[in-house]
Amino acid sequence: IDVFIVKVIKMIIFFIISIILVFLVRGIHLTFIQWLMSGLLLLIGAIVFLSLGTILTNFKDEKTASVFSDILFLALAMLGGLWFPTSQFPEWLQMLSKLTPTYHFRELAVGYISNSEIPSKSILIMIIYAIIFISISLIISKNRKQDIA
Repeated sequence: IDVFIVKVIKMIIFFIISIILVFLVRGIHLTFIQWLMSGLLLLIGAIVFLSLGTILTNFKDEKTASVFSDILFLALAMLGGLWFPTSQFPEWLQMLSKLTPTYHFRELAVGYISNSEIPSKSILIMIIYAIIFISISLIISKNRKQDIA
């Protein structure tokens, strides 16, 4: 578990640096509070996908993990409304879309920038996803270690 925690912390630090660099390089003009809140919301969203990535690190074959992650993240991006407005989806697909972490990641950004309100429902859902993904990763990792021993 110690190695796992160090990996997650390292990725969070890299992500914080990435957020700062993107904001600076792109010349994004926000108030200090908007910068801080946008960065924190992006970080919350990133933690979910970092935790999902920890599951993928448990694949034995790198190529399989790469293909699976590409397909998974592509599907999540499309289904979650990152590329297409979910309002254009059929009703059944809109309902399914609202269950994805990418939909709520989008809601974090759009909700705050559009309404100057923090979408607490999406934050809660993202935290639940992170807990689920981290738990799955820990279970898989523990089972792999037991199989080896």
